[in-house]
Amino acid sequence: MYRGKLCGLVLLAAFTGAGVVAQDGAGNGLGDLPLGVRDGMVVESPGQNGFVDHKDGRLMVFNSNWTVRYSSDEGRTWSEAQSLEVPAKDGQVNSVIRLNSGKLALFAIYNDDVRHHQNRNFVTNRLNWYVSSDEGKTWSEPVRMNPTGQPGAPHHDTVIQTQKGRIIVPVRSFNQGHFGMYETTGAYGVVRGTRKKIGGHAHWPEMDVSFVYYSDDEGQTWWRSDREIVVWKDKGYGGMWPMDEPNVIELKDGRILMFARTTLGRLYQTTSEDGGNRWGYPEPTELASSYSPCRLRRIPKTGDLICVWNQISAEEIRRGFRRARLSAAISKDDGKTWEHFKTIATAGLPVASSRRSPRWSEAAMTSANCPTIGATSPTPTWAFMRIRCWWTSDGNC
Repeated sequence: MYRGKLCGLVLLAAFTGAGVVAQDGAGNGLGDLPLGVRDGMVVESPGQNGFVDHKDGRLMVFNSNWTVRYSSDEGRTWSEAQSLEVPAKDGQVNSVIRLNSGKLALFAIYNDDVRHHQNRNFVTNRLNWYVSSDEGKTWSEPVRMNPTGQPGAPHHDTVIQTQKGRIIVPVRSFNQGHFGMYETTGAYGVVRGTRKKIGGHAHWPEMDVSFVYYSDDEGQTWWRSDREIVVWKDKGYGGMWPMDEPNVIELKDGRILMFARTTLGRLYQTTSEDGGNRWGYPEPTELASSYSPCRLRRIPKTGDLICVWNQISAEEIRRGFRRARLSAAISKDDGKTWEHFKTIATAGLPVASSRRSPRWSEAAMTSANCPTIGATSPTPTWAFMRIRCWWTSDGNC
């Protein structure tokens, strides 16, 4: 079984803001992070579709346009993009993973959601799985993951493989309100003196659900989990709410933990006891959040969980700062409780060093239309983070 480098952790997250800079452990002139990260860096990402360690020690990042780039200095500099030799390319690369066997695997998504005249509004997705046995030089013929073409797309870089070998791909499927009926819906703000729509996605009627695809033979055959996962608040008396852009992680007892974004002011969680086929009722975590995706990982050396997400208050969301603070927290008990809250980067907001607004129980985005905005940039930045030891109280991993 191949085991990659355990010296650090690579994370990828969406962040709205400008001026995200890097800093090494000694602070060698690469800029400052809001909380003085001990040994890590945050830079604008060279790609958004998956990082893996090459067996020769380099870091690889895969891009949606079927290219790969390499870094020999832990992400500070990157090679020029190189085309992947993949047969029957279809759609865009979504995620890449190092399998337990040592092989590389990636999957790609083709989405015909914008081809309404051609598909007569019958939207389908194609998900294809590819495997490489030579560190990405060549790739297998594709295996269709969803033969029915059911709509549903995983978020970037969220695929995992369990200790027993099961590959799990968490998927979100969304049903959006009719664009023609809701043209004026959105969050508006004043940017450099001009009123602009600063948030559209998730500020119009949209109902998102989650499920997973899984495989026990390195992706040669695929199963779909039983039905969909949706937030059924207070056993239905509190309404039905989105369970969107899920992340999954294997817990130490073998269960699968799923985190997802909601419009309820928290990240929500659910667990599966059968490897991802059936799931329990989603419940709120203690992590206050905007309607934005998170990243959930296990720290290789300590075994702790780390979550990176947009920690934000209801008032900040209403002011237009939905993704203007990037935070991280650690769980030493497999997600039951969280500690070592840190602000990684901000855009126009103060640092938040602990959980915010723990009393949230209602939707935080119902009053999203705002007259002003103070964020430094209305466009999202994909932040690449190579993080080592700053999450521990004594700085030691």
